Amino acid sequence: MLDRLATTVHDSRAPATKAGDYTPGVRRIPLIIVPDADDPDFAAVMVDATVAGHPYRLMLDTGAARTQLPADDYTSTLPIAGADTSSGSFGSAQTDAIVTITDLVVGPLRVPSLDVTRTERGISQVLGMDVLGRYCCHFQLEAAVMDVEAPDRFVFDNTLVIGPRGHVYVDACWPGVSARACWDTGAGATVVDRTFWLSHPDLFEQIGVTVGTDSGGGSARSPLLLMTGPVIGERTFSRHKAVAVDLSPVNRAVDIPMDMILGYPTIRQADWLFDFPARRWTLTGGLPALTRPGSRAMSRVPSRPPPPSTSRTTTPARTSQSRPARPRGRSCSASRSGRAGATERACLAHAPRRSTQHRPRELAAAR
Repeated sequence: MLDRLATTVHDSRAPATKAGDYTPGVRRIPLIIVPDADDPDFAAVMVDATVAGHPYRLMLDTGAARTQLPADDYTSTLPIAGADTSSGSFGSAQTDAIVTITDLVVGPLRVPSLDVTRTERGISQVLGMDVLGRYCCHFQLEAAVMDVEAPDRFVFDNTLVIGPRGHVYVDACWPGVSARACWDTGAGATVVDRTFWLSHPDLFEQIGVTVGTDSGGGSARSPLLLMTGPVIGERTFSRHKAVAVDLSPVNRAVDIPMDMILGYPTIRQADWLFDFPARRWTLTGGLPALTRPGSRAMSRVPSRPPPPSTSRTTTPARTSQSRPARPRGRSCSASRSGRAGATERACLAHAPRRSTQHRPRELAAAR
């Protein structure tokens, strides 16, 4: 499985974003989908890039606040401009240097200058929200492309919730229950908080065990689940695999605590249009072939649980700052902004009764 698990970042300075420090009107970026060697339902989403003429293959990672590169012959020559301290989801901690790179090119996109994390730990090199958050991005994983600065013909149905470090949040709904989910293209697997899973056992079916390794080298065994397809953005998604992980280490340090992290198995089921600067989003087109009975992708999800298995997996998401946690496993009873958008209307229609299965839990502040 992919060696990447949720990471909490405590950074002394926010990622640098300069107005006008990007290429307007850029169009299409090819995506490279790398299926997991042990389980093809999980995958990494990559892009090819160059930095000062040096080639890199970067993970497309909306769960990463800051772009990250390895310590190599080029980046090792750059002066250190700061430090970034983070902890993995299993408690491992590490500190990486911040350096300033020049001439980042990803397809038709170009960033003249950018502060990035330089790591010597051999973990994923990523393209983070310090770059992606500047654009309106149309993520189309089944077609393996991402359009940047999408045309105006689309109607945006939902207000986009974005955390202080650029992380993206949407609501996933089931009858009587709503989950706050971090939307993370860097997550090879969809991740469900262990407490949310245990509080709503009717939504999940355990089919095995997976072994995950976080960004600091910590590892742990976690339940492998089949998750009942949620309603997201007025679409009903198909049943798919997820991994149960204790997200409390992440939630202690974030401003917006999460019940789950939507990774590749969820994201690939639709095309997602996020206008990050305008904070709005919608789903476009129809659901891909994996939602149709008998399709190749659909056939990978077993109709009954197989014997327990052990594999390796990974997942995402880095953030900083915190506040008291919101109730987890909320009732879909109202819009947080006071007016119901499309997602809230879908929640209301799908979940008319109030959930009492999951009680609020206070999380410690971490600054």
